[in-house]
Amino acid sequence: MRIFAVIVLLICPHAWGMDLKLPSFEDVVAAPGDRIVLRVGGVPITTNAIIIGKNYGDLVQLIRTRDAGKRSGNWSNENEQSFRDYWDIIVRRSAAMAVRDELLFSLAQKSNLVAFPSIVEKTTEDRLSRLGGEKALKERGLTVVDLKKEVERDLLIETVARTQMPPVTPPGPEEVRRFYKEHISEFTLKGTGYRLRMIVLPLKTSDGQDNMPAAEKLAEDVKGGADFANLAAKNSIHPTRAYGGLILRNVRSGFPIDVIEAEDVPGPVRDHLPSLEEGKVYGPVTIEGRLYIFMLLKRFAPGEILFDEMAPYITDHLRSKAEEIVQYDWLKRLAERSGVSTPDGKSVPIKDIFGPAPGAEKK
Repeated sequence: MRIFAVIVLLICPHAWGMDLKLPSFEDVVAAPGDRIVLRVGGVPITTNAIIIGKNYGDLVQLIRTRDAGKRSGNWSNENEQSFRDYWDIIVRRSAAMAVRDELLFSLAQKSNLVAFPSIVEKTTEDRLSRLGGEKALKERGLTVVDLKKEVERDLLIETVARTQMPPVTPPGPEEVRRFYKEHISEFTLKGTGYRLRMIVLPLKTSDGQDNMPAAEKLAEDVKGGADFANLAAKNSIHPTRAYGGLILRNVRSGFPIDVIEAEDVPGPVRDHLPSLEEGKVYGPVTIEGRLYIFMLLKRFAPGEILFDEMAPYITDHLRSKAEEIVQYDWLKRLAERSGVSTPDGKSVPIKDIFGPAPGAEKK
């Protein structure tokens, strides 16, 4: 779900006001306890809500990295400063998410929304499995009942975000074409371009068996008409599985496109590019300890990529930008209506929570 995925990224590293004290590393580890950080409409946002409820895994991993570095004796002052800077960023983003969630949950309550029990049960089971079971849950100081309440709350928040956020006006054809023309250098290839999908598998299965037969079966399935993207999403161990095996690159405007150049292709596969034929499945090939299956969808000549090839990506980018503005303005109105304050009652400016408005100059 893309709604609100971007709002957290709007937070400036030093956006918070001087009156707002966020939990430091020492607050959480050396002096544990649940303390109020903010109030949203009178409802307290606490350190547990920020640390445990939002980015527990990231912060635990960060602490473990620090501990390992100190044990090795290779932990420098620069490492320590980087650790604290990153901790600060994660906590700030977590706090913004907590404020956002409270605003939307309050709206859900006022709207008398109810989550279906069957969906709550199924979602709780799925989330518990992803977390690693009840033992992992206990490490966070939570019970299954706590998780169920969290799931029910999240479902209500998602429903509000989906149904009550003001509509977003999609970009028109002329706006998309104008963006393409104004940023044509970003859609110009220095050399040959490629649209390429791949599936990457380990040499061995989880129980130590040769994985080649399974890889060969996948390749045969694709050749027989199976959807490459679906197979990649289900089987590949490479991050490209999130895009159906499609290799993407970011243009300077900050969004991904699927027309890449040789330098964007993983090194082991790059050597095969000149000999690839469009629409043909290659592999499985063993390269540097992994099994690769890949298919060239299309080859592009150097120069400007045609508008029709880039229009869907530009449209999605412009729609996302429009969503940022609508989301921010909506949350801003909700926050101003509810009131966000420090524990001692001092009002907190909205930009100190969510960062400057989209498009505003960073001070």
